[in-house]
Amino acid sequence: MKRLITLLLMLLLISVSAGAMPDDFIAAWDFESFTDGKVTDISANGFHGVINKPSVMTVRPGASINGSSALEAAATSEMDNKMTAPGLGALISTKKALTISGWFKYEGTFDKERYFFNVPNTVGNAGFAASVLTDRKVKLQIRNAEDKLQALTTATAPVVAGEWFHYTFVVQLPETASGRGTLIIYINGEEVAKDTNINTAGLTTLSSLGHSNVNDDFRLGAQGSYTFIGSSDDVKVFGRAVTAQEAKNLSRLNDPTVLEEFKIGEVDMLGLENIDVSSPKEQGATYFSNKFPLRGVQIRFSENSKQRISTLTVNGVEVPKENYGDLQINMNDVVVFEYQGDEWEGNDIYYYKVTVKGEGIIFSDIGFYDGQERLTSIKPGSITAKATVSSSYEEESEVILIAIKRDAKSKLIKGIYMDAAQVKAAQNAQPSVQINVSGEESCVLELYFVDSAFKAFSQVLTLAGE
Repeated sequence: MKRLITLLLMLLLISVSAGAMPDDFIAAWDFESFTDGKVTDISANGFHGVINKPSVMTVRPGASINGSSALEAAATSEMDNKMTAPGLGALISTKKALTISGWFKYEGTFDKERYFFNVPNTVGNAGFAASVLTDRKVKLQIRNAEDKLQALTTATAPVVAGEWFHYTFVVQLPETASGRGTLIIYINGEEVAKDTNINTAGLTTLSSLGHSNVNDDFRLGAQGSYTFIGSSDDVKVFGRAVTAQEAKNLSRLNDPTVLEEFKIGEVDMLGLENIDVSSPKEQGATYFSNKFPLRGVQIRFSENSKQRISTLTVNGVEVPKENYGDLQINMNDVVVFEYQGDEWEGNDIYYYKVTVKGEGIIFSDIGFYDGQERLTSIKPGSITAKATVSSSYEEESEVILIAIKRDAKSKLIKGIYMDAAQVKAAQNAQPSVQINVSGEESCVLELYFVDSAFKAFSQVLTLAGE
């Protein structure tokens, strides 16, 4: 199969309780789209990242924890090795709360404080910022209305060089000037530090933030020479404080889109050779059956898959999703299912193609009928038990129909009905019998088929009445 989930990804996947991934970010960069030195902001707000020094910071495909692209910053003595997002700081300065989250892998030495990000204050100092300290602890800080630093530091030293961690940093300002603010640090979805007694000196919005130079009012990876060394991915900025559950959800790795089940009738097609093709024009797989129609198509993806495209066609005609379960797949039908995964997985479309063929003694439209109506329960009157039978064998075979009527309670046989028909390649036969059921009877009807050489049996069909 084309889609393999690596062992590394499975080991690193953080187990969290169910919940929706928050998507109301005001800016976000997944580093999958990078052109002319700019990193696409996947929000609708257009805060595209600008890499200040492409010689020492770049977007590298395959560098992320899940195999996608990531932002890499090399060890350097150069100042301001950073990605900016012009104008984002100005928007942040209007908010009462802020969350910045992302995956980070630190790969430097612990020689000095190094910044994950910085939203500078109006004079360019570190305003709302998070950093790695020399003792491997993590610090979150904000400058208040008096330009005094208010900081929160983790009690333990969670940063391990060369390993990916997910960080979520939150600031919540008070509703009134006399109130106290809150700083929170989450690592891998777990709260590791919190202070609800931050002196904001009257701040009720983040108005102390926002550099006068809007081209430098948000910085990912640097504050002067205190540059972050390593990789960043899936960085999101929210104009609010996320909840603890949302912090857990943000720390989930992107789950790859995996097609886990593609059934026609009751048979899963995914094990067939050549089922996945690069184009629907290719031959694909062949599935042989001796009973038609095959009823229903079932499609199931892995949990948390986010497919953008999901289309089923039969003989080139698209089938609405609500009709999948009622489909009747007949001999020589061509079934194609295609899907496209989440945006971070790229734009590849994956195709699965099956041509359904008859083999051996082939039974179609097996059932009990009242005229042309195929019955799902017994009706009083004359009921026809029948099927259309064909063969892929050159030699002639005799097909025998056996219908049995039983008492519904005692299961004793009340009648046996038989018919026979000759069948060979390119010829159809339709054996049938008539069964009379009175309005007073409580019975069960059973239907069997077998050929004279015992080459093929149909599935037993049972019809119950009151």
